[in-house]
Amino acid sequence: MSLLLRLERRLEALAEAVFSTWGRDRVHPAEIARRVFCAMDDGAMAGVDGVMLPNAYRVFLHPRDFAPYAAISARLAAELESSLGARAAELGGRCPGPLRVTLDARDEITPGAIYVEARFSAGGDPHPVRGAPAEETRVYRRRPGAGPGLRLRVQAGPPGTAGREFTVDRPALTIGRRPDQDIVIEDPSVSRAHARIEISGGRPSVVDLGSTNGTLVNGRRAGAEPLPLRPGDRLQVGAVLLELLAEP
Repeated sequence: MSLLLRLERRLEALAEAVFSTWGRDRVHPAEIARRVFCAMDDGAMAGVDGVMLPNAYRVFLHPRDFAPYAAISARLAAELESSLGARAAELGGRCPGPLRVTLDARDEITPGAIYVEARFSAGGDPHPVRGAPAEETRVYRRRPGAGPGLRLRVQAGPPGTAGREFTVDRPALTIGRRPDQDIVIEDPSVSRAHARIEISGGRPSVVDLGSTNGTLVNGRRAGAEPLPLRPGDRLQVGAVLLELLAEP
């Protein structure tokens, strides 16, 4: 059983011991676990002495989503810290100080969304260590081979979304209606987990994740095998039309 799966099951058990019912609109603890693990993986930096990993993580939820976790936030954070330590060992990396995870509410966060800030912090010093990024960084920072300069623009979609853009700044980004997707499109024609954009060797492609209404690239249907993308391609996800753009 994978480390992440074991963590997800422990967090589910912790939540079920507190919540008498589980609301469908509630942020699931397994989603929090996945986001924090991604923050560690994406924050890895090559250093002189090997791979350096972020050690200070701040998880933010909308106040409505945070409220059910307020009573168990310390226990949840401790579970995450323990598993992040094991994950660091798997990656063969080191942290500049003790692993710390905090959970908090922030009004600016969209309901259902999860934001994670990961940074490098030496010991109890809240300031970043020398040689590490100088600012707190949200997860999914651009990494080598992640398609620099690429973005998806909504050309036609739900009211008010036309012109909205999403940066393609990771080796893989999921698209769907579910709040834990990297690119969330709230349209009934879009499946909860609809498609995935992948970057390999600096080249983007798309995979359909078994969606109900399908994924098309310039009218050609995408399937389980990666379908190559180029800047200017039109990507149809359900009834939503996106265009892949590149910086000039």
